[in-house]
Amino acid sequence: MLSSFNNITVISNNNKLINQIKKTSTDILQNNYTENTYLGDTPRNKLCIVDQQCANYPRYNDYTADYSVHIIHDKTYANIKRTYESGCDYIIESPPNIDHIKYLIEEHCLNNKHIKEYNGIHIDYNKHSILYENALIKLTKMEFSFLQELLTTNKHISFNDKYAQVLAHRINYKTRKATGLSFIKSNYGLGYTISI
Repeated sequence: MLSSFNNITVISNNNKLINQIKKTSTDILQNNYTENTYLGDTPRNKLCIVDQQCANYPRYNDYTADYSVHIIHDKTYANIKRTYESGCDYIIESPPNIDHIKYLIEEHCLNNKHIKEYNGIHIDYNKHSILYENALIKLTKMEFSFLQELLTTNKHISFNDKYAQVLAHRINYKTRKATGLSFIKSNYGLGYTISI
């Protein structure tokens, strides 16, 4: 069964779990939740909680949300590995600890003031990620720091370090994969700058 509320989707046959998550999210958010992002014309929730015991669970595996949480019953290494490889962001063992789910709702669904915009790129300082044209791009802390420096200074930044080349390449790889665009360009002798 698929239920959507407060920018959260829950895929589960367990009505008690669905109602518990709904009550928890309503108590936390109280109309202070973030608006849906969009993937084309399709609304995209912030959080998708998938109970792997749901009969139709594999059918919903590709459900689009910014973050996905899987409640697992099979705690074998093979299932955990398969779950993470499917793109899952968090795994919670069954029976789920509602406090863990509460934390994830607070972390991902509250209307956050820590998001800034530069040149159409939305930067989330808490999650070290960027959103550009409805494509969410997760970065490592080093990649995020490098990109943040480029975005906040409107000039070329000179880096002679090989690691800066690696960071620029990794960020461009992720942005090309998500949006088709490279965000960083290198000008010989001048350094790196934002290309969009």
